[in-house]
Amino acid sequence: MIAATPPSLFKPVSWRVGTKIAVIMALLMLPIGHLTVLFVQQVRKDITSVKASAQASKQAAAIATEAMEAAQSGGTPATPAGKSFEP
Repeated sequence: MIAATPPSLFKPVSWRVGTKIAVIMALLMLPIGHLTVLFVQQVRKDITSVKASAQASKQAAAIATEAMEAAQSGGTPATPAGKSFEP
């Protein structure tokens, strides 16, 4: 009788069909996973950028409101600490 040898890891030809399919699917998932990581990083960067832009818009709106109030009262707007406005 000839003893059956177990399939070798280094000989894909001897693998069963299910094993071959599993290896192919695992290899195809690598680039998909990498693209997913890149997408999530970009979305987080975009969200951070939007938050910074919103904060700058709030500061600009506060300065504009203060300037409008000063213009209506006939005075000059107060400058925030450490900042000066030059015409």
